[in-house]
Amino acid sequence: MFRKLGAFLIAPFPVALFQAIVIMLWPKPGKGVFENPVAMFITICLYFYIFGILIGFPTWLALRRRTSQLRACMLAAFFAAMLPISAALIFMGMRGQASAYMVLYDLLLFGCGGFGAGAVFWRIGVRKMPIEDFEHTFS
Repeated sequence: MFRKLGAFLIAPFPVALFQAIVIMLWPKPGKGVFENPVAMFITICLYFYIFGILIGFPTWLALRRRTSQLRACMLAAFFAAMLPISAALIFMGMRGQASAYMVLYDLLLFGCGGFGAGAVFWRIGVRKMPIEDFEHTFS
């Protein structure tokens, strides 16, 4: 139980760290959440936590008895990350507020980030680790 909770909390760190580094290095003047690396790290983590609970957790509950494969965790996290951002990008595109660069970057960021978060979650929370006995470890 605690491994799964820890995996859930750590899973979005790679994509959030990547986005924070991009924000830090990108030469863009301005203030606000989209120009502050720490705020962007927290925002991306919150995005993954909220939609991980709303979409990813029920998907994991449905899949956990059937399979514990890496591919299943990665696909579940991919869809949990892509569904909300896709809906937002479609809405913005219909209103004429989305550029091709923004759509492509967001889809790649959250798609690859979902795959990465699923892999981290599987590695920490799902993968069965072999347990060695005490004598075998120190012999």
